[in-house]
Amino acid sequence: MSKTRLRVFGTIAVVSLLASGLAVANASQQTPVAPNSDRRSGFGNPESITGTISLVRPDEGLLVVKEQGVGHSSNISGATVVTQDANGSTTATDTDVSAAPAPAETKYEFRVTANTLIRANGRSATLSDLAGMQNRQVTVHFVPERNGNFAKGIEVGP
Repeated sequence: MSKTRLRVFGTIAVVSLLASGLAVANASQQTPVAPNSDRRSGFGNPESITGTISLVRPDEGLLVVKEQGVGHSSNISGATVVTQDANGSTTATDTDVSAAPAPAETKYEFRVTANTLIRANGRSATLSDLAGMQNRQVTVHFVPERNGNFAKGIEVGP
């Protein structure tokens, strides 16, 4: 290839790279970003969980909910029979060993703010009201964030 062709080819490559970079920059500037979707804030998708009230600390704005379900823990049952032979050696034999998934308890901590809608038995309530409702069934609607799970709504059943 001649030097002239190489220069022309190089110039075209540089111009096309610059043009594509400008097109990407213009496209990103034209795409509107919703004010609630700040990627740096750590907002997650809204979620809900149902469990029982384990702990309430109104002065800290804290609600702890425990959820019972099949988890990673297991029930292992069985027996080991150890016999000693006449020569002094021992023999160990496992009998009736079984393993099965067992209910696992998971605790979730929620931050409760003044904006959290709290309802108990269909009526408006406060976090202080929930302090006397331990072991009652509750559904928490929340948004996981980098600095905690923020409760948006709390519903306590009868």
